[in-house]
Amino acid sequence: MSYPLGRLFALSWLLLLVFPIVSVATSSRPQAFVAGGLAGGLTFCAVYAWAWLRPPRWRAGKAPLVGVIAVTALALALVLADGPTWGSTLIYCSVLAACAFEWRGALVLAVGYALLAAVLAVGDGLGLPFAFGTFLELSLIGVGAIGVFRLVGTNIELRHAREEIARLAVSEERLRFARDLHDLLGHSLSVIVLKAELASKLAGRDATRAGAEMADVERVARQALSEVREAVADYREASPAQELDGLGQVLRSAGIEPRIEQTAGPLPADLEAVLAWAVREAVTNVVRHSGARTCAVRLSRRSGQARLEIRDDGAGAPEPTAEGAGLRGLRERVEARGGSFEAGPAPAGQGFRLLVSLPGA
Repeated sequence: MSYPLGRLFALSWLLLLVFPIVSVATSSRPQAFVAGGLAGGLTFCAVYAWAWLRPPRWRAGKAPLVGVIAVTALALALVLADGPTWGSTLIYCSVLAACAFEWRGALVLAVGYALLAAVLAVGDGLGLPFAFGTFLELSLIGVGAIGVFRLVGTNIELRHAREEIARLAVSEERLRFARDLHDLLGHSLSVIVLKAELASKLAGRDATRAGAEMADVERVARQALSEVREAVADYREASPAQELDGLGQVLRSAGIEPRIEQTAGPLPADLEAVLAWAVREAVTNVVRHSGARTCAVRLSRRSGQARLEIRDDGAGAPEPTAEGAGLRGLRERVEARGGSFEAGPAPAGQGFRLLVSLPGA
C-alpha cells in the first residue's frame, strides 16, 4: 500500500466517530455538556487528521510524541466525561502510536491503552467480563496495527533495496563494459597509432615498407573491429520481435513495401538470437542488392520447428552458388544450432528467398 492510500485509509476511520458525535449532539443532556463533548470530539478528529496529513517522514523530531500525547489527552478527557460514548477513541490512539513509534514502544502503549479501557470499564460498573473483553479487543487491535505498519515499512524498504540493487547492477555493468572496451581497444589503438606514425615517416623514404606498415594498420584495425563486435554481441542479444519492429520502416525508406506475418509467438532465447540475425542479414541484403518492390517476411512455428522465410521480388542472386560473408556466417549459426538453411533464387524464378528452420520451438 502506498503512503497516500494508507493515509486515506487511516483517515477514513474518522467516519466511525460520526456516530458518537451525532449521539452527543442529539442527547438531552445540559447544553454545556453537549458543547464540551462536541468540541472535544471535533478537536480529537482534527488532531488525529493532522497527525496523518503530515509528510511521510513525520516521525522525525518531536511531532509523533506531540501527536500521540495530544490525542491521548483528548481521548482520556472524553472517556472520563462519557465513557460509553467515546470509548472507541482509545482505538485511534493505539493505531496512531503503532505508526508513530518503533514496535516496542508502540506495543507498550497499545497494552497501556487496553488496560486503561479495562479500568474505565470497571469504573463504569460494566463488570469484569466486559472489562476483560475490552482489554483483549484493544490489545489485539494494537498488535494488529503494529504488524500492519511493520509489514508496510518492510515492503517499502524492500522496494528501495531492489531499486538500489538494480541501480548498482546497471552501474557495475557499465563499468565492466568500459573495462572490456578498454582492454580490447587500448592495445590495438596504440599499435595503430605507432604504425601510422611510422608509415608517415617512411612514406618519403621507403614506400614499400610504408605500405607494409599500413597493411599492418589495416589488419590490426579489422581485428579490433571484430573483437568489438564479439564483445557487443554479448551485451546486446537481438530478438526477432525487435528486428521485425524496425523492419517496416527500413524497407519503406528504401522504397520497398513490407509484408510481415508473425505467428510463431514467444520462442526460446537461443532460437530468437539466431532468427534475429537472420532477419537483420536478409533485410540488409534486400535493401542493398535486390532492387525489389516488395519483401515478404513470415515467421511461424510448425511441428516443433521455428521457420523464417524472407522473399523479395527483386533481381535475385547473380550466381546461385554465390554466398557472401554475411550469409555464410548466418549459415554457420543456423547449422551450429542444428537447423537448416536455404538461400537462393525464389521458386517462381523472380527475386531471392531465404529460409531458416530451427528445431526446439
